[in-house]
Amino acid sequence: MKSVYLLLILCLCFVINSSKAQETTPTTTQKKMHGTYYITWGYHRDAYTDSDIRFHDNSNPPAGNYDFTITDMKANDQPDFSDLFTRPISVPQYVFNIGYFFNNKSDLGVEFSWDHLKYVMVNTQTAYIKGIYDRKTVDGMVKITPNFLRFEHTNGNNYGMINLVKRFKLFDKERKYHKVSLITKIGTGLLIPKTDSYILGQHQDGPFRISGFCLGTSTGIRYDFFKYLFIELAAKGVFVNYTDIKLYGDGRAEQTFWSSQLIWSAGINIPLSK
Repeated sequence: MKSVYLLLILCLCFVINSSKAQETTPTTTQKKMHGTYYITWGYHRDAYTDSDIRFHDNSNPPAGNYDFTITDMKANDQPDFSDLFTRPISVPQYVFNIGYFFNNKSDLGVEFSWDHLKYVMVNTQTAYIKGIYDRKTVDGMVKITPNFLRFEHTNGNNYGMINLVKRFKLFDKERKYHKVSLITKIGTGLLIPKTDSYILGQHQDGPFRISGFCLGTSTGIRYDFFKYLFIELAAKGVFVNYTDIKLYGDGRAEQTFWSSQLIWSAGINIPLSK
């Protein structure tokens, strides 16, 4: 939680200092000022494709000596919107973006995005399992109960990405008080989850760690009003490849899936030109 607020403070300080540096530069340099910073905060709902997950640990009991794969495991998101106005803003599934459009047309830019999703395995589902656990060889359909396995990225399924941003203006009212634009993005980045898992009676919660990579793209509609403010509605799809998920002891897991997000957000523009 504290890391989220620290990230926000550092990003705001960076933008403010950059703006002040531009303002104090001699007049000849001011004429060359161009581009716009922006900061966005929002929330989203998510959906996940079914995923094949391999769990393995060849160390000693009580946690070790298992190696099995669950096929087509189902999972849902966990929005936590019920207490949106009474809990910290970083508890629900949120997005935070800081970006920069390179020129005054604001048609091409780069962005850092942090997407906090939550991935929760559906409890008591029946799935195909093949491998070895609890000193038995398994090859068939098994009912997965919390006593056997509970698996979730709830703090969370985090995407830290660098995106290329392209803007297509659809409507631009006189004096630029109101603008409507199509925003497209493509990017890649790292998976930094805090995985909470119970496997064969052994619990592991976290830590935050780099556990894989992701590739994503999004399309959205942005409405800018009074030059400095905007709201945005976007759809985002991401390919997720977890290569090193930490479990109890020496246990590890790997999985791949696709996620889709419906994102609504609001933001602030900080133009460098007058």
